[in-house]
Amino acid sequence: MSKIKIIFAIVVIYFIYKWFTTIMDFDLAVTKKVQKIGFMPTMDEKDSNWRKYIMMTAYLNFWFSIKGIAQIIDIFEKEKHDIRFIGGCVRDALLGNKSSDIDFAISCDPNTTAKLLMENKIEILEYGKKFGTIIAVIGKKNFEITSLREDKNQSGRYTEVLFTDDWNKDALRRDFTFNAININPTGKIE
Repeated sequence: MSKIKIIFAIVVIYFIYKWFTTIMDFDLAVTKKVQKIGFMPTMDEKDSNWRKYIMMTAYLNFWFSIKGIAQIIDIFEKEKHDIRFIGGCVRDALLGNKSSDIDFAISCDPNTTAKLLMENKIEILEYGKKFGTIIAVIGKKNFEITSLREDKNQSGRYTEVLFTDDWNKDALRRDFTFNAININPTGKIE
């Protein structure tokens, strides 16, 4: 009888472990990125920081599970360009919804963005290039990658675009508060 109880206990522990790891969805790539900057909260820190960390880790794991995300980020990080998640995916994450419609903002100009993607054999669409948007096409997914910019001499929908590497200047030109919030590849909300 005791052997059955032990086997039952092992099976229960195994299923609890599998359930917990599935819920937490810790991905090695995201964990490495988080460790790279040294932000790994402990249970001693404020509970809200721990919850934010767990929430952002879950969304980062979801985003990094989408084919092409890690590849795009690695291309630009390797060249020392700051690339961040922005727009609807960030809004949805903060509202507790998962979105596979991923957009990026980046600290380099659109010519550099296009060049780096093509060098890495990623198909691109350039119809938004004058506004700083290059679309990376990976499989059947499109990822908008928009250079940081300032809008000058705006007249309705028309504007003179000046590319910048200043995240604050770019945030000021965005239309809604959520659209100015970005998340870097390690989960830091800015």
